[in-house]
Amino acid sequence: MNIHVGDEIELTEEVVPENTAEKWGSGSLPVYATPAMISLIEHSAVDLLAGKLDEGQTTVGTNLNIAHVSATPVGGTIKCHCSLTEIDRKRLTKDVLESVLTKDSSLPVNLLWKKQLKN
Repeated sequence: MNIHVGDEIELTEEVVPENTAEKWGSGSLPVYATPAMISLIEHSAVDLLAGKLDEGQTTVGTNLNIAHVSATPVGGTIKCHCSLTEIDRKRLTKDVLESVLTKDSSLPVNLLWKKQLKN
């Protein structure tokens, strides 16, 4: 296993009609869907560990604590930064911060996600 506290990754996703609340069925507006946000969090956590685990090892999410505090319309960009903050035996803790990138501001839209390593 080749993982270290401080390992990090950043993914971005443009808000398009396919990842809106209207399309996902999680609302009626053409804004970034909370399920799409959670999917991006999952992808960042998986990608962070890609190629770093021993053969036969994988991870499974055990705790997701988010606050989706900003509606981002189609055309906005979501940035997801994931970093490994703790290794406690088989438990890996990752902090995830997603931001909305617009011409005017960068607002956080969610905060913390934890995953646990399983053999």
